[in-house]
Amino acid sequence: MKRIVVFQEHLTRRYSAPRLSLAYLFVILFNAAALIIPFFFFNGTHGDFWIQYGTYRERPEVAFQYKVIVVLESTSLTSNLTKEIFVSNIDSLNVLRPETYRLASIQFQEDDIDRDGKFDSFTLESDVPLYPDEQIQSMQALLFFKYRLQKRVKLDMESIAYTSAESVLPMSGFDSKGSLMLRQSNPLGVRDYTSTLYAEETPLIDTIDSLATNRIKASNVNHVLEKYRARSVVADYVEHYPIKLLGRSSVPGEAEMFHLKMKVDIPEQEILYIATLMEVLQDGWIKYLSVVVVCFFLLNRIKSMVFGCQLLPKDTPPSSPPSFAPGAKKIDSTSIAAPFREEVRNQVQKLASAGIDAPLLVGLLANNDPAARQYAEWTGRACRADGIRYELRTIEDPIDVESALRDANDDPRVHGIIVYYPIFGQVESFSGESQDDYLRDTVSYKCDVEGLCHDYRSNLYRNIRHVDFPRNTKKCVLPCTALSVVKILDSLPSCFNKSKPIGRQMEGKTVTIINRSEIVGRPLAAMLANDGADVYSIDIDSIYLFRGGKLHKCKGETPESCVRKVRDKYCWYDVKVVLRGPRSSLLQSLFAFIPCKTSDQSPQSNVVVTGVPTKNYRLPSEWIQPHTTIVNVASFKNVNEDEILQIEGVQYVPMVGKVTGGFYLHY
Repeated sequence: MKRIVVFQEHLTRRYSAPRLSLAYLFVILFNAAALIIPFFFFNGTHGDFWIQYGTYRERPEVAFQYKVIVVLESTSLTSNLTKEIFVSNIDSLNVLRPETYRLASIQFQEDDIDRDGKFDSFTLESDVPLYPDEQIQSMQALLFFKYRLQKRVKLDMESIAYTSAESVLPMSGFDSKGSLMLRQSNPLGVRDYTSTLYAEETPLIDTIDSLATNRIKASNVNHVLEKYRARSVVADYVEHYPIKLLGRSSVPGEAEMFHLKMKVDIPEQEILYIATLMEVLQDGWIKYLSVVVVCFFLLNRIKSMVFGCQLLPKDTPPSSPPSFAPGAKKIDSTSIAAPFREEVRNQVQKLASAGIDAPLLVGLLANNDPAARQYAEWTGRACRADGIRYELRTIEDPIDVESALRDANDDPRVHGIIVYYPIFGQVESFSGESQDDYLRDTVSYKCDVEGLCHDYRSNLYRNIRHVDFPRNTKKCVLPCTALSVVKILDSLPSCFNKSKPIGRQMEGKTVTIINRSEIVGRPLAAMLANDGADVYSIDIDSIYLFRGGKLHKCKGETPESCVRKVRDKYCWYDVKVVLRGPRSSLLQSLFAFIPCKTSDQSPQSNVVVTGVPTKNYRLPSEWIQPHTTIVNVASFKNVNEDEILQIEGVQYVPMVGKVTGGFYLHY
């Protein structure tokens, strides 16, 4: 049955299953859940997934129709009779009320403050003459406007600004200020909302009715308000602290006047409207994506846990052995460490037979790095398996590491010390080097099982192989990771020529090391150069050539590309370097190939050691030449394993950890 990939994480984890399997059904249900959950989420929290209405803001276009009705109610001081005073500038209404009509001054002012072509406010001032025995008890005023919306919805209607006031005491005037605000009972449509209700053909005051009684009724303020409030969309006049002026004029000889001032502001309005289809789809798509991305992220974490922990029944067909190119092979370094581990066990047994305690290895852990803690646990298991005593000392404050180191150096029971770095990282010490380097030099050479203290490093770089030179009875301890690479190369054919004396067994070989740390790259380059190889040491910002005990720096690189020829006594070298990416990601792309073969005299690299501590770096497979030995010392795969094993004669060592651990115990 055909199998398909149901889950993949990076390039290293794949899970394939037939279509009729629990794993395939699990993935289908999870993907369906991620697509459906957003609908239930919004229905549960917002009530509805699809929007029905929308709002927007618009300043309406308001035009004053120059129609004013003012109705005053007065009482007589002599007879206590109440009568109405009707003031209007609508001639067709004035002639119908000759007994109550009174001629008054009316002034209008229209202001466009922001000069956008739309009026921002209207001001009405009117002075109504009064008889000496009249006193005003109440007042009503109507202003008529033409109200238009044109931005998203279209609305064309007649609106009014209405205000009223009454007082027990007589009033001499009234000052009102407010805003004309839109009030909707229903949302407006996105198309023309004009109808017989809102069109100009249905005015609030019918001045052309043939019956005078109807026309008089139309001029009644209450009748106008009844017609106006029956609409579903109106513009209300909202007052802000109106002021009633009480009393009468006390200036002798001055005519009695009732002064009315009314200012109407036109602010920006918020309009409720029916959303269009495109707006509904756009809003729904944005909400859906905002939730579905989170759903896929969370569900993928669950899938990663399910497939990573093998919680579903495995249905994996027997895998066929990988097909490699002729002569290409993948090297398991575990067997290389076995002889050293066996030697350690034999030595421990001899000590036990003689009544001597097994050696004590002390580990110092002063950080919360999971990798360092895991390495410390692995060291303890390996020591117990080989019969070596192991004591892990956890230090809470890193500043106390130096004191703990000196105590361990002076303790006669301690035979070896291993410090789990990093502790301070690249923080500088008072001596000028980094604080971690300072701690490495603090370890006594008698207890240093890592070979990283100053005595061992200086001897290594000067090719001094014994601590008690010139008696040469005790060998120097070499950095374990670098030594493990040397021992692995020594066990492989075509790397070391055993027919030559020590120090010349790698003559004629070219090695490229993509790492220059104090723990791996730098000591490994020195060790291989001490065995006669030409070693190119590559770091993010420089390239060095180790040859014949001398160090040559390849200068002239640029961040983009560089071609530089280095002249020595043997031949010309053409070194090509391409650097990309930020410094933190180390080397994105380094060499093609070092040295570039420009003549028959330029050798190709026989050995490539990769130690780039980032998962983003991959050594391009097309740079690898046939019959090349590749050793990966990084915790990440720096090569594409499937591709390089398709190159003829390639020997690939994916990890060196087991051999490194064996040398710790051996020392």
